[in-house]
Amino acid sequence: MPALSLTTAKAHLRVDHTSDDVLIQALIDSAVGLAEHLTGRTFEQRTRTHRAADFGDYVALPGAPVAEVTEVTYLDANGTEQTLHTSQYALDSGDDWPALVPAFGVVFPDVQPGRADAVRITYTAGYGAEESDVPAAIRQWLLLAIGTWFNLRESVAAGASITELPRGAWDALLDPYRVDLGV
Repeated sequence: MPALSLTTAKAHLRVDHTSDDVLIQALIDSAVGLAEHLTGRTFEQRTRTHRAADFGDYVALPGAPVAEVTEVTYLDANGTEQTLHTSQYALDSGDDWPALVPAFGVVFPDVQPGRADAVRITYTAGYGAEESDVPAAIRQWLLLAIGTWFNLRESVAAGASITELPRGAWDALLDPYRVDLGV
């Protein structure tokens, strides 16, 4: 399910015809991509894969929130791909940086050294299955972006008098959802 539906975007834009549907869907996709980039989060629930050089004490999983880890594979010291059994790890589903952690009393195995992709973690990330699962402030930011881009289709509006909503107010809608990428 998308973070913002075509129906919701068209209602916001006051568009009741279908001739602009392809454009509006492209604007939705662009706005979601930009907002996910700006926040470091995943809005639309989907499967993601993260690769790491080793397990360390834990492996941070980008794109919070994370609902579940579906598979963990790694290259053992001999370079053979192994699947880590689900009893060997747990998901620490922290708000900003969810992480794969070893289960209680477990030590993660050694991996093939010198490989940036020795560990591969597949997981489900995103706010949920429904548009309403995405926080309202994020959906509002998406609607503002889509409305602006729909009405101003060029990067310059020559000869037009334009009043812009203060960018700080607009982007502040995303502030509570930004992940500290300095981790």
